[in-house]
Order: sequence, then C-alpha cells, then structure tokens
Amino acid sequence: MKRLYNELLPALNAKMVMLHNEGYKCITTKDIFNYLDLKWSKDTQICDMVDDIINADGFIISRNIKENLYKI
Repeated sequence: MKRLYNELLPALNAKMVMLHNEGYKCITTKDIFNYLDLKWSKDTQICDMVDDIINADGFIISRNIKENLYKI
C-alpha cells in the first residue's frame, strides 16, 4: 500500500493543489488516496488510478472525511 501511495504521489500532490485552489484547504494527499483506495480493485491499472485522482470531486472527498470523523 505504501509503495502504491508513493507511486501515485505526484498525481496526489497535483490534485491536492487543485483542491486547495478550489477552497478545500484541509484535504491532504492521504485523504484523497484513502477515499479512492476504497474504489480501486487489485486489477485497477495505474493510469486509471491517476485519472480517478485528477477527476475526483473535492466535495465528495470532503464529505467522506466528515463521515469518517463521525464514525470514530
């Protein structure tokens, strides 16, 4: 999992900057990865993961973070 995260880090960083520019200042690369990791199967190719990262919706990621906080 750590290796996959590191391989995707450039795309995750780019998406984090995009989200920060959209006003989602609290979303981190780990938040993006954790949200999308639930959607990916073992057969998902890296190019599809990068596409998912770039096209991920900041509102949905933010909502997912809040929902997970309430589960604790």
